[in-house]
This record gives sequence, C-alpha cells and structure tokens, in this order.
Amino acid sequence: MKDSPPQRVRRLSISASPLPAVSNRSVLIGVQYQGTSYQRSHARTHVLQMQQWLQSQGFTGPQKVLLEDDRADPTTLPTAVNVLHALQWLVRGVHAHDSLFLYFCGCVTQCTSNGGSLSEEAWCPMDFQCGPAPKHRMIPDSRLSEILVQALPPSTQLTCIVDSGNSGAGMRLPHGWG
Repeated sequence: MKDSPPQRVRRLSISASPLPAVSNRSVLIGVQYQGTSYQRSHARTHVLQMQQWLQSQGFTGPQKVLLEDDRADPTTLPTAVNVLHALQWLVRGVHAHDSLFLYFCGCVTQCTSNGGSLSEEAWCPMDFQCGPAPKHRMIPDSRLSEILVQALPPSTQLTCIVDSGNSGAGMRLPHGWG
C-alpha cells in the first residue's frame, strides 16, 4: 500500500474587528471587628479563600484587599475611608465589557441617614460606631449604589458578594426582584 500524499490544509481567514479588551479588577474586604461583640473571626479566612478562588477562575486583574490585621499598612485596613477609596478605585476608568468583582465580609445593619428621615441598610467598616450614617462611619446603601451602580457604563459586569451575618444585602439596585 502506497503512502498517501500529505493533505493540504486550507486555512480560512476571517476578517473581523477585534473584540474590545476586557479589563477585570476586584476588591476584597474582610472586617473582623476585633475585640468587639460583633467579632467575625472567619472574615480573614473567607477573603483569602475568595482571593484563591478568583485566581483559579482566571480573574487575575488588579486587586485591592482590605483586611483587619495588627501588622497592616493603615491604607489596607477596612476603615470607612479606605473602603470608599477602594470602591472608587474599582469603578474608576471602567469601560463597557469590563468585569468587576466585589466581596464584602462584615456586618450590614439598618441605619438612618438624611437627617434621620431615611432608613436604609449600611455596611459597617471596622471603625463604625452605632448611630446615624454616615456621621458614624457606616456606608449606606444609597452611597454604595451611587459609587458602584449608577456610574457604570452599559455592558459592564459587576459581581458583588456580601457575606454578612444577617439577611441584608446592603446594596440598593435599580431593579426589583419579582
């Protein structure tokens, strides 16, 4: 039996405009409330597990991690100011088709804002105090919505996981669940 001549492979060339570059970035926040009655000793572990999971899924863009740690650089502690800066960093310069990921492990509570006339949910950073937000360094859901949702261009994907000990999500979204 004779060897068959090698077959020629015909390559098909498709001319298409390139897809837009997709940028991804993430913010991971873990608040332990060390030395308080709100202590959440698992927050650090959950943030580190989430960080590993994101990497295993190929989500390798720039990342900011805010954790309560005795040795921490003050700019990486989950204080109200640092959390707000991290959230603003997350959405700064975002374009359509970018993918953003936000993880918050901490307490969410009810608070009053707007001079006490509005009751809403709020995230509690490590330096929060009981009382009306934002005076007591809580981050109300109206502020989270303003930073995270309202400013995003269409076709941007924001995945947000809120790991709190209660049923509150602490996010005000522009649509309802039916």
